[in-house]
Amino acid sequence: MTISARIEALLYASENPLSVVEMASILNEEHNIVRKELQKLIKKMSEETSGLYIAKIGNRYKLTVKKEYQDIVGPVSASELNRTDLKVAGIIATRERTIKGDLRRSLGDRYIPSIKTLKEKGLITGKKERNTETFSVTPKFYKYFNVKKEEFLKQIGGNNGEVQ
Repeated sequence: MTISARIEALLYASENPLSVVEMASILNEEHNIVRKELQKLIKKMSEETSGLYIAKIGNRYKLTVKKEYQDIVGPVSASELNRTDLKVAGIIATRERTIKGDLRRSLGDRYIPSIKTLKEKGLITGKKERNTETFSVTPKFYKYFNVKKEEFLKQIGGNNGEVQ
């Protein structure tokens, strides 16, 4: 079993992104060897023939599906959103034109990575307004969570996208 294959298996099985130090510790390998093999694996997976890639999140890595294949795997895959991502999505979905300050008051700075994740998945959009950014959900949000926009807005007391 090669180190590269072991890293790939580890990233596949891990629910959370892993650092090189964590991978080296789990695999009982030297950090620089793991780093070198990880870079080879990233390069290999960046080829067009793979539907997967290794995303770098800060100083951590996660095996994930390339954007162009996310629509295909969406209906059969488990949610790739963590609890904070879901909270942020919920706040934005229930408050038309949510601003950064609303999210910061509710979640502190924990909302920041979730905004990036939700934007990358196409579930929300952001629009610069004065000295802040406003967020709203996209049509893909309703498809992703398998709800009809009209029914969702009715349940939360909305009227044409405005929360009462």
